[in-house]
Amino acid sequence: MANGGDSMRFNGTDHERGRLVTELRQRGSEAGKRLGFFAGWALVGVLVSALLTSFLYRWEGSIAAAIARDSIKFGRLFDRIFMVWLAGVLFYMLRRGWHPSKASIGWRFPKGWRREIAVGFGIGLLTLIPIWVLQLAMGWRPMTPGLRPADFAVIVGGGLVSGGVIALLEEYFFRGVMQGWLTAWKGKLVGIALGALTYMIPHYLRGPELPEGMSGTEWYAGLAALPSCFRYFHPERGMYLAMLSLFLLGLFLGSLRHRLGRLTLGMGLHAGWVFMIRWIGETTERTPHKWVWLVGSKHAIDGLIGIVLILGAWGLVWWYMVKCLVPESDSEHNSV
Repeated sequence: MANGGDSMRFNGTDHERGRLVTELRQRGSEAGKRLGFFAGWALVGVLVSALLTSFLYRWEGSIAAAIARDSIKFGRLFDRIFMVWLAGVLFYMLRRGWHPSKASIGWRFPKGWRREIAVGFGIGLLTLIPIWVLQLAMGWRPMTPGLRPADFAVIVGGGLVSGGVIALLEEYFFRGVMQGWLTAWKGKLVGIALGALTYMIPHYLRGPELPEGMSGTEWYAGLAALPSCFRYFHPERGMYLAMLSLFLLGLFLGSLRHRLGRLTLGMGLHAGWVFMIRWIGETTERTPHKWVWLVGSKHAIDGLIGIVLILGAWGLVWWYMVKCLVPESDSEHNSV
């Protein structure tokens, strides 16, 4: 028996079973409290960042000069302040010992973990390469003219680094920390679904844009600009396929993390996708066409074909997992 309605085989006395149920409920309660703490202080951070951005924007020129820029956008300044706030909240929780256990976040590296990452990376590349080839063949995203061999080397190197860093950070936070808490709080299915939603939404939030007529120095400017953070969710943007694809990716990666009990395979997949997205974005040029809904943009996964390929990769990875990989014990998956 597990928290949140999940079930698993348990052989033991009634006393041991009751003790296990009590322990799992306590873990779920603790996970819920920590999620509430993080979410509450994140909301406070939004308000603080909005007010502080309005205050600091009076010295926008000096701030831009300090970071060697001609100017700095209001939304970018807000983003940086908010990220510092979130980092502070997470650091405080870490100091209080509220970080999930290594087992619950899947921070495990058994024998063969490098092969898992490499296989995941390769499947991630294969998922998006057909879209890149189709975009090239149809002239929807032609190659950027003037690229030299050295430029390709820089793009490849940058893609490997950014893919590795983004995969590590996002898998650790979304599939590790957040899904670990959500699963302990509400069980496997709800934990994976809420984790996928938590993963998708921030990717389509944008820094606030100042309403027309505002300079950004008004004390309430940041608060007035907050609704614009959700502008990509407006029906006119037509982002529903893109959001669906990212939600499916969240479900995909979340199910792998739960099935295996570790993050390694998901890290490889994630790194492969990020690499290909950067490759497409930097080696091709956008040309207006009416088939974006089918083949996607430079992100490749945000079209109908991308969604089909994600589902195909999901099946391939699941087959590889069942045939070739040994999952970790589930006994600690709900640890807080």
